[in-house]
Amino acid sequence: MHTHRHFKLRSCQAPPKQSPARQVRLIEIEQRSIQIRELGTQHKNKDGIPTIILLSGPNENWHSDSAWFALLQPLLAKQYHVISIDRAGNGWSSSVPQPSYRQFADDLPKIINKLSLSKILVVNYASSNITSLLIKEKIPQLNIQGMLWIDPDIILPHSIGLYSAYPANWYKSNIAKLLPHLAKSNWTRKTYTKNTNEVILIDSLLTTENIEIMDWTYFSAMQQQRTTINNQQNRALEISNYGADLNAVANILPISSVPISVIDSDFELKGLQGDEDNYLSLKKWQKEGSLWSKKITDNSGGKYWPTHSSEHLVVFQKPQLIIQAIEDLIIRSAINKQKNE
Repeated sequence: MHTHRHFKLRSCQAPPKQSPARQVRLIEIEQRSIQIRELGTQHKNKDGIPTIILLSGPNENWHSDSAWFALLQPLLAKQYHVISIDRAGNGWSSSVPQPSYRQFADDLPKIINKLSLSKILVVNYASSNITSLLIKEKIPQLNIQGMLWIDPDIILPHSIGLYSAYPANWYKSNIAKLLPHLAKSNWTRKTYTKNTNEVILIDSLLTTENIEIMDWTYFSAMQQQRTTINNQQNRALEISNYGADLNAVANILPISSVPISVIDSDFELKGLQGDEDNYLSLKKWQKEGSLWSKKITDNSGGKYWPTHSSEHLVVFQKPQLIIQAIEDLIIRSAINKQKNE
């Protein structure tokens, strides 16, 4: 039985000082700052092992930052050089007028080039696979060797329709009124409540072996950033742009130049319970998502990893499975490279 943790949240206007537990720094691209967290630097360029880049997407509250890697990144850093990157408007990354996955697709190649990484494996959580699809043509020159998609967005018409519906369409329609409403702190208490509930959920997902590894200090610092007015507005803007992000990838053919493995949790099944009106639609989403994910892995030479009785926050519930999938993907990437030489 875990003891639930509660944090007194406060706004942080500057990044936390670098420490072994955090290792947060800002890098500059085009006169803007991008937050990265870098761990396992002792493994950089070691024996041809790739650097792992972690890219986040949202949970059910649409919080979409590197807090979700507060357990996975320290675990991976035991064996790998690992960098998590926060998109514009998340964490301490600078704001842009219209934060989106499309904006990040423009930023990411510049970030990777600035970091001078020789070999990369990208881990996409949730909707962040949109950005990876948008940089499809740049994969070879960015030295990306493979990708692991964890509960990715399903790029098929039915699923895109679900994603683009409420609440995304509500934010799009109301964003002009919502931004000044947020500026008056009207949703700050709501953000506190969501943060607290997330802590309780994550605490319940941690196994005994992972309790001491979980970096609550970093997680709390990132949650505090979510409560700033600026980041509340950035979150709203990014949600309002989500439909356009989806439309941008709707006709992009799947990536086949590098192996892509997919971890497919069954979190959708929770949404089927007690929702008779939308049951058929959600069931179709869950079914086509699994079939689409299998097709992605088959066509690219990756592996499909289904999970059962899983939360969407599988990054906390089953990090060892993710590590296993990464180890398998590294082998597949090496085989793929040999075939292409």
